[in-house]
Amino acid sequence: KSKYIMSKEVAERLKSHVRKEDIIARIGEDEFAILIEDVYDLSQVNASAQKLLGLFYKPVELGGKKLNLGLSAGIAMFPFSGDKAADLLERAADALYHAKENGGNRFRFFTEELNRLMNWVSWMSLSLCLLRQRWG
Repeated sequence: KSKYIMSKEVAERLKSHVRKEDIIARIGEDEFAILIEDVYDLSQVNASAQKLLGLFYKPVELGGKKLNLGLSAGIAMFPFSGDKAADLLERAADALYHAKENGGNRFRFFTEELNRLMNWVSWMSLSLCLLRQRWG
């Protein structure tokens, strides 16, 4: 029940921040995606992401206890990060992973530099797996 209450609180906070025409979707137990159309200015996206982070500084009261929430976000923008929905979600997930890896409670944009880094990490992981298989 507490996970439901927390998810509902997160959804309400997100909903309070976006426009009526924007779409919020829960895509995992504790992951949400926000689709915001007709925004092309990087500084506008940056300011919006900063405001989203600010929404999660206020604790949630649950069973008489105050719990702190955190928000990590990965941002992918059409057409810069991809032109298909699946590519945009994957690249937003890569940026999210990078945000979490760097301490969480922050956001990261998907960039080609991040793409190269993620490809290198994937290649290194695969190489290590192959070496382990070969040399046991």
